[in-house]
Amino acid sequence: MQYANYSFYCRFTSATHVSAFKGSAIGGLFCLVLKKTVCALRLKECDSCILQKRCVYFQMFETQKTGAVNKRGKILSSALPHPFVLEPPLDLDQTYQAGDSFVLGLTLFGNAVEYLPYLVYCLELMGKYGLGKHRKDGSGRFELIRVTRGERIIFDEKEKTLKQDMEPGLLCLDAFASEPVNEVTVRFLTPLRIKYRNHLVDRLDFHILVRACLRRISLLEETFGQGEPDLDYSGLVKLAESVITRKHDLKWQEVTRYSNRQKRLMNIGGVTGSVTYQGELSPFIPILKYCEVTHVGKLTAFGHGKIKVHTENGP
Repeated sequence: MQYANYSFYCRFTSATHVSAFKGSAIGGLFCLVLKKTVCALRLKECDSCILQKRCVYFQMFETQKTGAVNKRGKILSSALPHPFVLEPPLDLDQTYQAGDSFVLGLTLFGNAVEYLPYLVYCLELMGKYGLGKHRKDGSGRFELIRVTRGERIIFDEKEKTLKQDMEPGLLCLDAFASEPVNEVTVRFLTPLRIKYRNHLVDRLDFHILVRACLRRISLLEETFGQGEPDLDYSGLVKLAESVITRKHDLKWQEVTRYSNRQKRLMNIGGVTGSVTYQGELSPFIPILKYCEVTHVGKLTAFGHGKIKVHTENGP
């Protein structure tokens, strides 16, 4: 699956107060401004729009419900994944002054890498709207300083032109081959929302994490890559069930956001912290490393489910 990761460097021009987890506020503003930016027909609902297949907003945010058809015509049992993940700032600061800066990461999958010019323009307009609950009063305004991919600057505030980007990278499980591993610590840097047996989990046995990662990889590759990976899913889950939890240090982080579509406040919290696992872990390292890039679980479009993997090699 092709992908590209970008960093958007921004600077506040007015003070603001935001929640500790900034993904919900940034994601909500991103959705709002992108639709206002690219929508040609100004319809309230996208389902009946004849331009939806060519619309950047629709392709980024209006992923279909169960029964959607992917690009190869296969009917999927789950909703199509969004072709991006947000990487919100990880600091817990809630108050910012004019002149303070922040960095927003954005990873694009599949053909969404072609939407970069629209997204850069959208980020510039987001700064004029402002970030935070009192943005209508002028707080939280910011300006886009530059956009980078790796060490390369592809946009800056002075030139205001988007430079030719490099070719997208290729994300695949084979790129993460590892040495024998018997211990791994997984850090959950943003709230992780995973359901097991139809319930949100706050204790993360290894097989539950692996199930979620396999589901994430399968859907992304089926939708934006070369098709579902040839993996022994049941065998991997069975092996994961034999892995033990050595240390469990997770806590529930409450997060709320107001849904303009549903006109209500929604609870979108999840677990953060870390878990250390022991066992035969080598087959799972490519799976976990893949999901370091893509995030895992629900609400990845708002920055949820960011993980970091640390391994200990076996004898």
